[in-house]
Amino acid sequence: MTNALEGVEAPKPTWREQANAARIGRARFIGHTVGYVLIIGLIEIGLTFAGLKETRQMGATALTVPNHWVALAGSVVLLLALMDLAIRRRHDRGRSGVDAFIALLLLEAAYLSTVLAPVAPIPPVAVAAVAGLCGLYLVVMLALLPGSKGDNRYGPSPRAD
Repeated sequence: MTNALEGVEAPKPTWREQANAARIGRARFIGHTVGYVLIIGLIEIGLTFAGLKETRQMGATALTVPNHWVALAGSVVLLLALMDLAIRRRHDRGRSGVDAFIALLLLEAAYLSTVLAPVAPIPPVAVAAVAGLCGLYLVVMLALLPGSKGDNRYGPSPRAD
């Protein structure tokens, strides 16, 4: 007896299956990250036109930043989206994603210490150093290094990048 589906092409994953996949490849990670950054840029333009930005004096320089509540809400939403992507990308490399989680939390803390300054008197050099090292680590781990070949404990391999 032959299988009725013999010779039929395997079904392609749906958008929902792709969105809930445990692993994503480099190309999808980079594409989604660029998409999120573009969306945040459009939101920033909208905030500027809506007048929801304020000017703060930090030392000798004046910074134009979003209202602290808007910045907090926006950064938390972006953080959650990037955590999802980063952890799924780390799963593609066969890792748990805890390191990406911690690095993104440190980047969030560095951003919020700038936006919500002068709440905590943290030296700007220390914040910049932590943010720079975390950013470099994330770029190398998530965007440059390839995923593990074949299946791993987090699921089947995503399509090749």
